[in-house]
Amino acid sequence: MKDIPDKILIKNVKKNGCSDSFSELCKRYENAFYKICQKYTPALVNAGLNPQDIYNEKNIIIYNCIKSFKYCKKTKLSTWICNYAMYLCLNSINARRLLISVDSEDMKKIIEDSSATLEYNKDKDKEDNLKFIYTLLNKIKDQRIPKIIQLRHLGAKKKEWKYIAKKMNISAQTAINLHERGINILRKKINSKEYSDII
Repeated sequence: MKDIPDKILIKNVKKNGCSDSFSELCKRYENAFYKICQKYTPALVNAGLNPQDIYNEKNIIIYNCIKSFKYCKKTKLSTWICNYAMYLCLNSINARRLLISVDSEDMKKIIEDSSATLEYNKDKDKEDNLKFIYTLLNKIKDQRIPKIIQLRHLGAKKKEWKYIAKKMNISAQTAINLHERGINILRKKINSKEYSDII
């Protein structure tokens, strides 16, 4: 197994579910996975998370990486796994930050009041919260929704529906409907604390 190229092992796992090939790939790349997780361990701990929870998911994470990996000369499985681990750590940290500060006034503006204006604020925690909100919104299949919410709320002055409709090449009523749909989806995601689909 040690001399078999990654490409063959990946194919064996994907097509045949070969456990030996999977075990060999895990041996080859678990150190890269741990190295990334260790890099983010202080931030995970500061966010009130247990890094061991991520370490315990190593096999599942590497398996998901293998299944989603598309082999080509420019991309290596090690890079794919490291990037996956990095985003997993960052998203876990961001999810925890939102969980801690969900009751802040800035969060209430968008969660509870769909007509509120989100003004740009240089305060890092507030900025991180807004970034996380758009991380949630960007998971919505209809990509018009985050664009409409950004157009409506970002800036010193709230944009009119007529302006947004023209920018998006849709009717004002459609813009309003999509905006409300986005706010409702966001509220449900936060209230139910369902963050697993972010990763």
